[in-house]
Amino acid sequence: MNAFEDQAFRAAVEATGRTRLIIAGLHTEICLTFASVEALKAGYDVLYVTDAVGGRSQAAHRTAVDRLAHAGAVPTTALAVVTELFRDWAGPLRAPALDVIYWYFSEVPKHTDEVGVAEAEKVAAAAHAGN
Repeated sequence: MNAFEDQAFRAAVEATGRTRLIIAGLHTEICLTFASVEALKAGYDVLYVTDAVGGRSQAAHRTAVDRLAHAGAVPTTALAVVTELFRDWAGPLRAPALDVIYWYFSEVPKHTDEVGVAEAEKVAAAAHAGN
């Protein structure tokens, strides 16, 4: 339930030399929260992707998101992570990044209406899929 309690996992994270982590988990209130809080205690900066994890209920998810924010973890979204990681739109990763973004624009509305995808973005995603 808490990846940071596993010494091999923790050693692998430490071996990267990174101090900023993007943490995910199956359940917001369990896997994501426990590992994030432990990483924060260990001095890491933690981001978590709120629209890529779910709780056992809406109340559980939202309570965990509040708990994480109060603990110092930074909430973000899947789209924000992709665009932050692929900053150079003229580089060789442009096409794969756009594939992910357009996939997001077309798939997310199929699962929830709580994540805003503008009509223009849906149209662009449909056009991209046709290419």
